[in-house]
Amino acid sequence: MDALINSDRTLVEYREIEAERQRLQIVFLLGFIQITALVLLFFVRYGIIAASQITKPIARLASAADEVRKGDLSVQVSMPRLDNEVSELTTSFNAMTSQLRQQRDEIDRGHRDAIERSVFIEAVLHGVSAGIVRVDETLKVTLANPSACEMFPEFRSEDDDVYLPNVCREFGELALEAMESQSLRAHTIVLNDEAGQRHFFARAVPGDAESPGCILTFDDTSGLIAAQRQMAWRDVARRVAHEIRNPLTPIQLSAERLRRRYRQKVDNDDVVFDRCIDTIFRQVSDIGRMVEEFSSFARMPKPEVATFDFQALVGDCVFDARLSRPSVTYKLDAADDQILMNGDGRLIGQALTNLLKNAGEAVERSRAESDDPRMPEVTTKIRHDETMVEIEIEDTGPGFPSDNRHQILEPYFTTREQGIGLGLAIVNRIVQDHGGQISLLDRQDQEQGARVVIRLPLSGPSSESVSNWTVSEEHNQ
Repeated sequence: MDALINSDRTLVEYREIEAERQRLQIVFLLGFIQITALVLLFFVRYGIIAASQITKPIARLASAADEVRKGDLSVQVSMPRLDNEVSELTTSFNAMTSQLRQQRDEIDRGHRDAIERSVFIEAVLHGVSAGIVRVDETLKVTLANPSACEMFPEFRSEDDDVYLPNVCREFGELALEAMESQSLRAHTIVLNDEAGQRHFFARAVPGDAESPGCILTFDDTSGLIAAQRQMAWRDVARRVAHEIRNPLTPIQLSAERLRRRYRQKVDNDDVVFDRCIDTIFRQVSDIGRMVEEFSSFARMPKPEVATFDFQALVGDCVFDARLSRPSVTYKLDAADDQILMNGDGRLIGQALTNLLKNAGEAVERSRAESDDPRMPEVTTKIRHDETMVEIEIEDTGPGFPSDNRHQILEPYFTTREQGIGLGLAIVNRIVQDHGGQISLLDRQDQEQGARVVIRLPLSGPSSESVSNWTVSEEHNQ
């Protein structure tokens, strides 16, 4: 009985111990899990810290790279604490941005310098009076400054294929010669057109291998050459007038004395004596008139600039021409409004009177020498805009010669037997002094006759022309 009781007690204790063992296993299992979880959490935390030491510098590099993409080259990335591959990458990135910033600054400075040089070169090209043209190796025009376009309007063509020989054959030959010899070439070129004879001093500079082609510069020296010729001829005229004027008075007085002393001793039927004396007087008078023209050409006065009505001036000149030559019909084609102009009205009137006189004489001479069925007419037309006035004088005379037309405006060149060749030279000088241009042309209706076109600026002569007047006066004095 006791044995059963002990067995039951032992069984109960066993079960209690078994239950306690299970509880201890659960407690140990929970403890192991907690310890394992703590270990895992520690390693996760350590991994995060280790990863952040790599990802944060890379994130900073990515952010800095985005700023560089936006154009901010001044950004710099702070160096990481650890010395590893990321620190080397950060150093390279900072060095790269510094180099990019320096290169950008150099490019900006170069761009500003290029813009300043471009503005300066453009100002020079627009300001110089010389024509400047650049051509490629095929002589195609790639650049022409305003002065070149003003001298040769063909350079303003909207066509992209403008070739230098098509504009001026002589310029093309000079540029081709410079490119073939690879050296500077300079020549004086004379061009003849409807406006007259023009002189150019041209220089051609070839390009190099990187920029083939040629740069051509040319100056219109027509005014300078004309001024030099005018100055030389005026000096000649002054000397000739001085040398001829001195013996004229003694010759005339001697002829008068011969007539008074010997006329009574000569037979009245002998007309040779009177004819010889009259010939002497007539020739002295003609020589005196030529001397006066020499003197007028030599001492042309300096223009006095003032405002006057150009329309009224032309009307007065035409009216005077009608009175002097009633056999010639002088027509005036002009509006009734005023044309105010700055200049010397007296000198311009002298030039117009000379042209109308020449036209009338040419018409009368043509009718006397040939049976011209046309009416003897001289037509004067006036056209103007806001800046220029143009007067055209057209006649029904024999017209200008085609061979040496450009020489007619030069002093002492004449196509008439009794002409001296100073009238048109004086007209040309007056027109040039007022900054204008005179052209000797044929009639527009293709009929026989001459046409003179004068273009004058309404603003009057330029400051350069005024300074030339002063120099000319000082030279004559």
